[in-house]
Amino acid sequence: PTVKYGMIQNTGYLRIIQFTPETPARVQEAIDFFKKSSYANMIIDLRDNPGGLITSVVEIADKFIDEGPIVSTKSRIAFENSVFNAKKENTVVRDIPIVVLINRGSASASEILSGALKDNHLAYLVGKRTYGKGSVQQVIPLTETEEIKLTMARYYTPSDTNIDKIGIPPDLEAGYPDFTEDDEKAYLELIKSNAVDEYVEAHPGMGEPEIAACAAELKKTYNLDERLLRRLVRVKAVRTQSSRLYDLDYDVQLNKALEILNTTADFKKLVASTKTLHELQDEAEQSAAGEKKAVSSK
Repeated sequence: PTVKYGMIQNTGYLRIIQFTPETPARVQEAIDFFKKSSYANMIIDLRDNPGGLITSVVEIADKFIDEGPIVSTKSRIAFENSVFNAKKENTVVRDIPIVVLINRGSASASEILSGALKDNHLAYLVGKRTYGKGSVQQVIPLTETEEIKLTMARYYTPSDTNIDKIGIPPDLEAGYPDFTEDDEKAYLELIKSNAVDEYVEAHPGMGEPEIAACAAELKKTYNLDERLLRRLVRVKAVRTQSSRLYDLDYDVQLNKALEILNTTADFKKLVASTKTLHELQDEAEQSAAGEKKAVSSK
């Protein structure tokens, strides 16, 4: 499936895995489900989504954006340039607080959707800076075993900004703590020991209390964050079941998104206060020019 969805209390949680021809219909299915479930707000999870078809992401963005450009492509040849505009009659989500989750694995079409929602002040971005693939490429075969990938054009967000090799920064940075050398050593020792596998095999049918107890016991030998230990045990314990839609115990970024949605008194004001990608890039260029001038003056 390219889309997974469900409710987290009154929040509609939509995870888009990739943008294919089937994805827009699956997204609409999710939105219909959220409406029937009386959702109050929405999370769009684009983490580790590598992208896909531009037509797919445009159709999805059009469900949220009333009018104006969603994305434009610019080539070296002017007549090859194109603009994909939103149409008001296609909009099905209005006046709903939206948080978009992004990370380093969010690329290409994921950046088109997150950039379009950000530039239109329709969503608040949480996570880590995206990958930065703002180019349109075509694979051209040369022989039976050789081919070249040719960049034909570049993507531009609604604020006329190209994010190629730059990425999209979140409005709020949130992530997992980096491993220290001691953490890495303890983690490798744990994996090599097979302690998690052995414990789970000896205790079939583990629930959350048993998972927590196992993590607490493991921590006595392997000094790692208990949340990570619970995650490792949980993955092994439920490996024969269908994969979970989300893991609130472990997922720092998802919890931060829920916190923002549930505690922000005026979400519209929060989103309106964020800067477009064009404004952010202008600030970065001015800052770089100021630093360069300061260095040269010395």
